[in-house]
Amino acid sequence: MRKSSTGQRYFRRGYSLILAAISGLVLIGLMGLSLDTAWVYLNIERLQAAADAAALAGVNNLPQGTSTTESHGRSAAAANSANGHPVILAPNPNNDPDGDIVIGYWDSNHHTFTATTSSPNAIKTVARLTSTSPNGSLPLFFGGMFGVPSVNISCTAIATRQIVDDPGLLVLDQRPVSSFNISGNADITVDNGSVVVDASGSTALNISGNADIAASELNITGGYNISGNATLPGQKGTAGETNTGVPPTSDPLAGLTPPSTTGMTQYDASQGAFAGNQSPTLQPGYYTGGINLSGNVNATFDPGVYVIDGGFNVSGNVSISGQNVVFIVESGSLNLSGNGAVNLTPPASGPYQNLTIFQPSTNTSSPSISGNGNMNMLGTLYFPTAELNLSGNAGATPIPGDQIICYDLNISGNADFTIQTGTRFGQVVMYLVQ
Repeated sequence: MRKSSTGQRYFRRGYSLILAAISGLVLIGLMGLSLDTAWVYLNIERLQAAADAAALAGVNNLPQGTSTTESHGRSAAAANSANGHPVILAPNPNNDPDGDIVIGYWDSNHHTFTATTSSPNAIKTVARLTSTSPNGSLPLFFGGMFGVPSVNISCTAIATRQIVDDPGLLVLDQRPVSSFNISGNADITVDNGSVVVDASGSTALNISGNADIAASELNITGGYNISGNATLPGQKGTAGETNTGVPPTSDPLAGLTPPSTTGMTQYDASQGAFAGNQSPTLQPGYYTGGINLSGNVNATFDPGVYVIDGGFNVSGNVSISGQNVVFIVESGSLNLSGNGAVNLTPPASGPYQNLTIFQPSTNTSSPSISGNGNMNMLGTLYFPTAELNLSGNAGATPIPGDQIICYDLNISGNADFTIQTGTRFGQVVMYLVQ
């Protein structure tokens, strides 16, 4: 008689159901793990996009100051989303190195970032989905089944801005004209920098007499006309090189505007005029009737922004000095002449950092600077739509700034002008380094 196998069949069936249940749970777990992994990677990509956008937006506004830099960086991050919400970067008023948005310096040689607000050139951003961040941690769909309901993730970006071309002398006029004329015994030397002439004409540069241009490079979009004993870089055994047919260099300060005068302390014509042997100390503000100094005045300008309507005129034996000052000549002409000393340094921070004299594009009056005395100006002199006239007497060695940017330029007389090495504006490139 055959032995019944019913019990064995029930046992096998129960065993199979258990295996199926276990396999189903494992399959569900694997599917959940796959979904959660994909979810995490999706949000990593979104966080990285937010960090990248914030770093680039911040570094683009770095010259405008720390608060503007942080504001634009945080706005750019919030325009991106992760976990279905805008990415929020926490404010970092003390520039904590571990903050969400950090201002600092990128050392391209050693590939290191240092948090600092002193001469910064980079921004580091960290977009986070963590339990301690404003965005919170990232919840998982199936992680709770395994005791992991959420995870902390973060992405870092570093963007830097570098100046790739910072000419010491830039003549912006791109028309087919002679935009740069130098004659007589005048010399101009650009220390550790180039001279750029954007004019497209065959005689974009006219140089005659015993005039001399000394620079590492002279780059001209058009051509040049040379006569007499004049010398250009790379000629007659001199250092440097002269190049023609070079594409024009755009204005690195294009778009710069004067400040609003609303709320500024106003000074009328009588408060901006001094003569004789006076030694006034002028305060920053809005000079509605210009600034006019003559005689033997010895004027000191306190640090700040001077907005001038009606011209800025210095003549006679006047001496002027000021540290961390910028003169914005909105109307009227600039005329620095005479035999007195001129000692000026630009602001070290703010929207007009490294800018000493700024004549907005709406003012096309021709400025004139005569370097007959002891002239020592630092910073950039900027005349985007005006023809600048430089002149001086024999033996004078004026220093008219670290950089001159003007529309057209005439240099005459016998002075030896030197544009010294310093911080210069140039073509800026911004890119991610991390």
